[in-house]
Amino acid sequence: MKEKNSHAYCKEDIISYKIVFLLIGIVFFSYSFHTVHGETTVKNCYGCVNNTNTQILTIFNFQTEDNPYLGGNATFIVTPNPFAHTTNATDYLDLTTWFNFVVTDDGEFDSDPTRGIIEIVGVNNGTYSIMQVKGTSGFGLSQNPEASDEILGTTGFASATQSFVNFTETSSATVEPPHIDDKMFDKLKNTGGAKINGVTISGANDLPAAKIVTKSQILTATPPSNVVFTKSFSSGASTSTLISTLGIPTYSPPTDTTSNTGTAFMPPVFVAPVDNSGGKYIITPKMDSVKSGSNIVIRADHVDQGTDYPLLKAIKLPMNTDGSNVGISTQVSNSIPSGMPSVPTGGFVGMYLSVKTSGDIDFSDSSVYSEKPTVTFSLEKVGSSCPINVSLYLEEGGHWHSVSTDISSTSTDAYTCTYSVSVNHFSSYLVTTGNAIVGHDHDSSSHNSHNSHDSSEHEGHTHDAMMMHDMTEEHPFEMAILEITKQLKIYEIHYSLETGTARVIVGTIGPADDLQVLINGRISGTHTATLAKINPFVVFNNQNTDDLNKYVFEVPIDPHETYFRVSVDDAKYQLAQTVTINGIQGKVIPWYAEETQIADNLDTANEVTIAPAEYATKFDGGTKMLTYNDVQFPVKYEMAGAITGLTVDESSKSVTFSLFEVAGGQTTIQIPRSLVDSIGDNFIVMVATSPQKQIDYKILSSTSDSYTLEIMMPAGISSLTIAGTSVVPEFGFLTPLILLLSITPIILVRKRFSF
Repeated sequence: MKEKNSHAYCKEDIISYKIVFLLIGIVFFSYSFHTVHGETTVKNCYGCVNNTNTQILTIFNFQTEDNPYLGGNATFIVTPNPFAHTTNATDYLDLTTWFNFVVTDDGEFDSDPTRGIIEIVGVNNGTYSIMQVKGTSGFGLSQNPEASDEILGTTGFASATQSFVNFTETSSATVEPPHIDDKMFDKLKNTGGAKINGVTISGANDLPAAKIVTKSQILTATPPSNVVFTKSFSSGASTSTLISTLGIPTYSPPTDTTSNTGTAFMPPVFVAPVDNSGGKYIITPKMDSVKSGSNIVIRADHVDQGTDYPLLKAIKLPMNTDGSNVGISTQVSNSIPSGMPSVPTGGFVGMYLSVKTSGDIDFSDSSVYSEKPTVTFSLEKVGSSCPINVSLYLEEGGHWHSVSTDISSTSTDAYTCTYSVSVNHFSSYLVTTGNAIVGHDHDSSSHNSHNSHDSSEHEGHTHDAMMMHDMTEEHPFEMAILEITKQLKIYEIHYSLETGTARVIVGTIGPADDLQVLINGRISGTHTATLAKINPFVVFNNQNTDDLNKYVFEVPIDPHETYFRVSVDDAKYQLAQTVTINGIQGKVIPWYAEETQIADNLDTANEVTIAPAEYATKFDGGTKMLTYNDVQFPVKYEMAGAITGLTVDESSKSVTFSLFEVAGGQTTIQIPRSLVDSIGDNFIVMVATSPQKQIDYKILSSTSDSYTLEIMMPAGISSLTIAGTSVVPEFGFLTPLILLLSITPIILVRKRFSF
């Protein structure tokens, strides 16, 4: 039991604080303040008043039952809030008794600095339910992550055990991100311009968690969200420079590899542009400890790599040595950087890859691996076939040396193929193909040895006799494309994630009925585009005598897409163009098309309007209007049961829906972001059965206004709680005004007694 000395107050101070208590109590009903009659409050705990300074609730967090060693960095929810009421049953603060209280090991509410021990000092009498919601890095929650304790004038003790992550099935676990200080956050936000899912980071807790997955999930599990920077770096920048400049933090992989031999550590990746190349740096966080027997997986298939589609999919590193402070950076592009050897004879550039590291492990030494590392990558199909003669080269001594030839492939989708190759160690590699790829962007990066034809020269080009001769001699593939575009052309591709639509402007010498326009997305799959109801080129087509007729096609796209591919077929030819999504909306013009060709003959009187995509989930359960502080929030849902009420807990950033007669099964619910929101759509979802437990969910849709969750509901639950990073405030914009009105009399009283 611990004690703290009581504060001594003069008479004037006591009177002043009684006035403060009265004013704030009348206005707020529950708000935090400094002292009331010797009772203390907890910093930043709204409505928290302590009965005493002597009662302590201690939570012991152990690694596992079999290994009873303390494990740190865990987070618990304590119900009811041990600071939200007093022993006086008539106290108005009892209104907030059942608010949840969230405490994290070594956080602001933990009075014990020991890792794995949480002391909550000055708690009130009561019986408390303690539930672990986040575990120690490398450990999963036990099957029963709940504990309870009763405090009646004594110190209470509660304990929680975790479990080694069991990956015998298709499960996964998260490794929580580290806490970062203000200096590092400033580097991330202001120096690097860091964004997650297109949203600028707003706090130190926005960083994504890492994952632990089974080996079978290395290519199938959804990777952690990636952090994208706007700051660019020169080709060849060191890993340590990238990490230190951008403020990339240090993560802690699992240290027990004996129980997790079939698992892999998948950190989030941090992405920065490479100067003047169109490629990207894909950077892991620094890992404080790498153990022999562990597996590190770098997933990049959801990363914008500055190319038409993600080239690098994954790198698997099976480790055979220990190391510390290890960071890995991978430079990826579809061109060879200046200063590197030219493309081997008879090949076309498929992908350039350069892996560099920091820390005390030499990744260029093959002995540090327990087995050969693996690189998995994608290449675009040539027509409907995978590229042929795909080879991998290693750069050594100023030359490319063949590592693997005729690498086998697997058809990924209608437009890409996947390749996997083992290497002895990591350095600079080059992937080449025996044929060029249809539909790729044409710029200097595609043909490093011919710098005279960069992307800027293709904007507004005239294709005079000299240029046509050069392209015939040096670029026969591009010449063939130009011949095709005399009869079939993609002029522009527009997309909007806000409306969930894409618009393709196509030119043809034939009728529109001969055209088939398909869009293939990684998430959306394949969809056939339809002619727009209003064609803005009607007048142009009627007067056209020597140019292609132009038509507009529309098709829905999933708001979560990172790239999609457009293919246009007529009776004779096919053209394709891949679009990398950057931002909420954008426009892509293929290298062979000129923007003025559209602007010059656009009939603005028949401007195309894109209707919102039909991607909204159907909610047969209807809409429930829920009210909080006189504000209505429409919640759409479909479930075997009914939503009857709403409770908001600002302290835990959560909302709780009261449920009635839930039969269980699949449930979809659409929630306004103005009610409860979370950075990166990373929510904690819990249901109240007996006891309360956390459950999984799936994001069906996500817009700027709302998100839709799919949940498998247990039968008989009474409530559904969703916790995020922000929640509707209890008082909103009125809070500063109320505070001002409350504080003003206090100032006057203090001045009187001082006088």
